[in-house]
Amino acid sequence: MLNAAQCFFKYVISEKLYRDMADLLVSEGYRDLGYQYVNIDDCWMTKERGSDGVLVADPDRFPNGIKALADYVINMLIQLLKSQIL
Repeated sequence: MLNAAQCFFKYVISEKLYRDMADLLVSEGYRDLGYQYVNIDDCWMTKERGSDGVLVADPDRFPNGIKALADYVINMLIQLLKSQIL
């Protein structure tokens, strides 16, 4: 069992946390029950915007960026749908 500090560092808001949640959404059967969203609401960006004024993903916690994370989740759900159809 993890203690509070281990849990915080393992599951702090991060790309890994959201990937794990998306994986569990599928592997634990929640997708089949109608759950289909992984919401990324807050705590993903740096404190400063980029030079173009756009929000920037925290490079330490989201090293591949938000687009890569979104692509991962979308692709995983598409692959799941394909496997159910074929």
